Amino acid sequence: MFRTKVKSSVDSDLVEGETTVKTTSNGKQHGSHSVQEQAAVSRYFARKTWPVRIIAALLLVIAAPVILLLVLIVRCTSPGRGLYQQARMGRHGEEFMIYKIRTMYQDAESACGPVWCRPGDSRITPVGKVLRLLHLDELPQLINVVRGEMDLIGPRPERPVFIAKLAREIPGYHDRLQVLPGVTGLAQINLPPDETLDCVRKKLVLDCQYISEASLFLDVRILLCTFLRMLGIRHGLAPHWLGLMRHVRPEFGRGREPLHVSLTRPHPEYRPAAAGQFNGRGECLTLVAAGHDAENSIGNADLQASAELGPLSVQRPR
Repeated sequence: MFRTKVKSSVDSDLVEGETTVKTTSNGKQHGSHSVQEQAAVSRYFARKTWPVRIIAALLLVIAAPVILLLVLIVRCTSPGRGLYQQARMGRHGEEFMIYKIRTMYQDAESACGPVWCRPGDSRITPVGKVLRLLHLDELPQLINVVRGEMDLIGPRPERPVFIAKLAREIPGYHDRLQVLPGVTGLAQINLPPDETLDCVRKKLVLDCQYISEASLFLDVRILLCTFLRMLGIRHGLAPHWLGLMRHVRPEFGRGREPLHVSLTRPHPEYRPAAAGQFNGRGECLTLVAAGHDAENSIGNADLQASAELGPLSVQRPR
């Protein structure tokens, strides 16, 4: 778990204090360190909490039929649950369960461990590609906003499994944990999904900029921009129209490598199971990792030991 504690002796937008960072897994603490930081946080966050939760509740009522319909479509097009929960890290390092509409096959990470999505990711279902393109898979997060675990606008919450490495590789990464994470944000409307550490560095710049400059006018524009993106207006047009374009200077050197956590083998490509592995209705029963035929053997103990998972030949799409 990643915890952040800030001691402040002044009541102003500029908070200066000591931050203690602890990294643990499986109940064991791997280390802690203290750093002096000076981070600006807009007073707007203290005023918008309850209005945002009320607005989210109204939006949830409106979006509920759409969410229900999408869940049914997902369940009818691929085996598995339509709505699922995933652990994310929130304000001050508090862990919570985020709600999302499933866009990947069932147990998609059992073969490769937690990794970021990449262009053309074979783990994503055909329906999931459409949901991700239109950001409809994020609609259930209105539940998290109503519960006070998230905000409508803010830094996107990251998975705890990635936090430890990101905090080590990117100085000041924990600054984004000073406020509630958001369903959308300034970084999300300007930059593509994360693929490398450089992507995270760029988003961190915009996240910190939003934290220090947040206002009602900025939030309204970000929400409107997100809505326009859901309608298919892309290529930076919506941010340009609304004055939200932000340019972050590319980083060179370290950070161009993809972030892989607990991954000892390359991320496998998925293909339909071989002939004979279909049921009587012609439905595929399994997925196997293409290019890893030897590893798909049930008797391959090396794969099971290194990846800490069961045989690949029993994976089921969700």
